[in-house]
Amino acid sequence: MENLTGNPKKQKKVKKEELNTPKELATLLQARNIDTARFEPIGAGFYHLYEDCFNASVICIDRKKFEEGAPYLVKIILEDFTNDEYLAFRKRFEVIINPEYRNYYNLNIANELLQSQIA
Repeated sequence: MENLTGNPKKQKKVKKEELNTPKELATLLQARNIDTARFEPIGAGFYHLYEDCFNASVICIDRKKFEEGAPYLVKIILEDFTNDEYLAFRKRFEVIINPEYRNYYNLNIANELLQSQIA
């Protein structure tokens, strides 16, 4: 049997508040210690693999490359994206589905990076 301490009503309220807290793309990066001053999130992609497993990526403007005049749109693949994160975000975004072969044809994404590749 599970032992609960504290006021159960208060625990439910906290959980409900957490669920109602607006989520932003920047929070996905900040939770992974990715510099949001350099990588400004402008979009995201979510791909359902199986059951409760999702892949996620955040499309960002790389401010450093932008200032250098180099191609500046990057896609950061989140290697440790969780089902809980997906559930928090799916209510907040408009989903646009396009065929796989189109691959962001009009965004001209210059690089795809794993979050572990960002220093």
